[in-house]
Amino acid sequence: MKAHLAHLKLTQGRFSEAHQLAEEVLAARITQEGTGATGVALARALVSRSLAGQGHLEEALTLAREGIGIHTREDLGRARLLVAEGEALRALGRHQDAQKSFGSAATILLKVRGWNSPETLRAATDMRLEEVRFTGSVTRYNFDLPGSPLLACTAPADSIPEVYKSLIAGATIPFADAKLTCLRNARTFLVRTMGADNPLTLDVSEYLGDALLDAGDSDPAETETRTLFLARQRVHGADHPATRRAAVLYARALIDLGRDAEANDVLASNHTEGVIDIHLLKAARLDAEGQHDHAQSEWEAALRNLKTLPQATIPIMVQTLAGVVINQGLQGHCPNEVKDAVVGLADKIGVDPDNNEFGLQESKAVLLACEGKWEQATALYQILTRQAMRGELVFQGPGKAMILARQAIVLARNPASLEAANKAASEAASIARERRFTPDRDANGAPLGFRRTRVGTGVDPLALAFASQVAVNWADKQYHATRTKQDDRTWIINDAFKAAQDYVLSQAAASLLQSAARAAASDPQIITLVDRQIAAAAQLAKVEQSVIRSAGAAQPGTVQQMEALQAEVAALNTELRTRYPGYMATARPFGLSIPDLRARLRNDEAILVIQPIGMDVYSFAISPKSEAWNKATLGRREMDHLVTVIRCHIDRQNCPIALADENLFDPAAANRLYRELIAPVADGFGQARTLYTVTGGSLGQIPLGILVADYETGKPVSDELADLSSLDWFADHYALATLPSISSLRAFDKRASSATLGFAGIGDPVLGPPLEDLRGGTVPSLSSPNGPQGLAKADDIRKLHSLPGTRRELTAIATNLAATGSELLMGAQARESAIKSWPHLSRARILAFATHAMLPNELGGMAEPGLILTPPPRETAADDGYLSASEIMQIKLNAEWVVLSACNTAGPDGSGESLSGLARAFLFAGARSLLVSHWPVDDKAGAAITSETFRIMTARPDIVRAEAFQLAQKAMRSGNSVLGGRIDGWTREWTDPWIWAPFSLVESGDVEK
Repeated sequence: MKAHLAHLKLTQGRFSEAHQLAEEVLAARITQEGTGATGVALARALVSRSLAGQGHLEEALTLAREGIGIHTREDLGRARLLVAEGEALRALGRHQDAQKSFGSAATILLKVRGWNSPETLRAATDMRLEEVRFTGSVTRYNFDLPGSPLLACTAPADSIPEVYKSLIAGATIPFADAKLTCLRNARTFLVRTMGADNPLTLDVSEYLGDALLDAGDSDPAETETRTLFLARQRVHGADHPATRRAAVLYARALIDLGRDAEANDVLASNHTEGVIDIHLLKAARLDAEGQHDHAQSEWEAALRNLKTLPQATIPIMVQTLAGVVINQGLQGHCPNEVKDAVVGLADKIGVDPDNNEFGLQESKAVLLACEGKWEQATALYQILTRQAMRGELVFQGPGKAMILARQAIVLARNPASLEAANKAASEAASIARERRFTPDRDANGAPLGFRRTRVGTGVDPLALAFASQVAVNWADKQYHATRTKQDDRTWIINDAFKAAQDYVLSQAAASLLQSAARAAASDPQIITLVDRQIAAAAQLAKVEQSVIRSAGAAQPGTVQQMEALQAEVAALNTELRTRYPGYMATARPFGLSIPDLRARLRNDEAILVIQPIGMDVYSFAISPKSEAWNKATLGRREMDHLVTVIRCHIDRQNCPIALADENLFDPAAANRLYRELIAPVADGFGQARTLYTVTGGSLGQIPLGILVADYETGKPVSDELADLSSLDWFADHYALATLPSISSLRAFDKRASSATLGFAGIGDPVLGPPLEDLRGGTVPSLSSPNGPQGLAKADDIRKLHSLPGTRRELTAIATNLAATGSELLMGAQARESAIKSWPHLSRARILAFATHAMLPNELGGMAEPGLILTPPPRETAADDGYLSASEIMQIKLNAEWVVLSACNTAGPDGSGESLSGLARAFLFAGARSLLVSHWPVDDKAGAAITSETFRIMTARPDIVRAEAFQLAQKAMRSGNSVLGGRIDGWTREWTDPWIWAPFSLVESGDVEK
């Protein structure tokens, strides 16, 4: 009776109670039956498993092995001791040994219990799952699987044997939807019959979470792994290896979603190897993004921490050492310092060519390349690629893409291997493009939906595939440039150009493209469906921010609301893809080829793309009849530093570094960026007058127009303002306009705006004492975080300074555009509630907001960026005086041009994007172009530059927006208008880029002249 009760408590996860009962049973049976009896073996197995459940793994393993040594008969007692041994070994991370134990147990149980016994199925299942964990695939069976229903899972599991069959199928089925169906069916049955905290339920949940992560489906993986982690803590305690595994899975999901700080907290507080896991997860992510220099720091930190542990598990040791080697190989280095350790560890655990335990074999391939054994390295990579295919959820899975990408980068160092490297990189990029869609698939294995980027980076989780394509193409270009015989290799730049576009997934571009697709939709049902999708997505963004800020402590109702909204958005996306595939194709395209781009360019236009890719920076210039591309001699880090120096001289208030001088500007740094990033590809601009620019990384913090084309380094400064007025600004060479992405060029082609009103302006809200100098600048100290239900506090908004210059600005623009009609909301009328119901918003061809703009968390903890309006007496959901990004996204605009004449409406806001969330919101709402600012705007100068731009446009209808803006910037520096006369209020201080260059023009290039 006690033995039965102990077993019951064991299956319930009540390990401490089970252990006490099992000890009593064992002692009694030794006395009654003798040490070699079957009953004693069964009791010993119970004690061992209860010890393992409590985390006493070495003690559990010792006890099980003592019993195995004593009990040599192949009966139920020995089988259960072998299972206990396998469970302890699995928890210790010794998967190869665990597989052998489970396999031996399964062989015995097959004889004494038969195949349909739950015990036999569980042992066989564990054997196969451990083989998957150890080798990455199922290749060796001790006995055949009876029947084919194991690979079906078409019906929900309705018994424990069906659960085990589903688990085996989940490890072997090649398609993600079928694999996940098997595991979800099993978990659903177990929750219903045995409870959510049952150890078997938790094991199935662990495999399900792991499968979701491998599939790249981070949102449901976060929910699944968070639930698992909390359950493991309840059942096993914080220090148990099962809890540690759950913590690592949860941290992986968090890091994939850009929530690194939460991942740190989860891992650091739950187990001794948590600090190493943090570094390993970050390092793997950075390597996958191509940022190998940053990843190197994480690998080295993991290695340092590894040396401090008295006894690290083999998986941690192998993953760390192999990761260091692979990372060095990706940077073109040969890691001699850990070479012997890697080889020795591989020999120690018995790794063979058919086994890829935690990357050891891949590290061997890197070492072979370092020794010049390129053929052997290539052969080993081919083995690894086949293994990845066997172990993948899908035939063209992410693991295969990453192996191919790393292979391409390593092999590209050898000219004789360039053909193999090109082939591997092309295949990797092809898989990554297919994986841009969610892992959910139809019955034929075709992808169903778009996959999201990693938050905070804007980079595809499989970005290394695209980075490898660009890197290999550049190596190929350099190699063939030195050969006497020049082959026709024009395809090289085309492939690299497309890969460079696909490396980054711009949410700003997605916003504009979705708006264009919606505008192009003629079927009202599409528009209704899209509007529902927009509203649900906006609400989901708010709830997700609430859950993220709660650091895992969100109320259950909030989490349930988030999950319901996620399901609603997914269902709407699926319906859009199914019923209107053309809409999704327009809204989410891949990178354009050079011929396709040229079809969108006019004769006097060109494109400049400057994209950091991994550690490097590449530039592309494309015009109707010429092209050029270049890899800069400076790396990404040096570019970032130069951008910071330039930005800091302009905006010292928000400078993160100490500057060596008090100058207003650093022309040497601006010239260095021009010489490195633009001059080498200038021949590709052809006869362009308008130059569309697409930039990535830190370049989004500055307008490219402030780079200096020609400068005498070391020239003494006598009168800095005079010197600034005579600099050779890049803005004077071309009429510059920023594109969110190449694909957004002419996204609204052949579809004119339906706006019937020339101009609508909103600004000059009623706030605190006036401030004539800056829009934004220093935000007054606020009393508290945001108000109830996430609203802004009206009293806090009233503390902001009034901006009298905004009234003058809007009035001047309205005067310049008087012929087309205008409407203004200013002062007390500029209320959020009035704007939301204002009919002129959707009628205006040109729309201007002249007010304060706030970055995320700048106004009393408001998570979204937004615009300040006249606050109400008391904040409500309809009007809190703060027009947030998600509220802007729900507005329907037909504007050809939206002017955001406020501070910081252009540059990065911490989301990993080169355009702010505020700019993205207006693009999504339907704006076809934007005028946005990179830093706090001088009130008088801001009014002057916008009004002068519109004055020029009115007087010169033959020029495009970018040219009008270029001429207005010149007038700002000189004080002389191109139309004649002086600029009102001009002083020589306006030659400072801080005054004349805060704005950038964000375009879609849809101007019809």
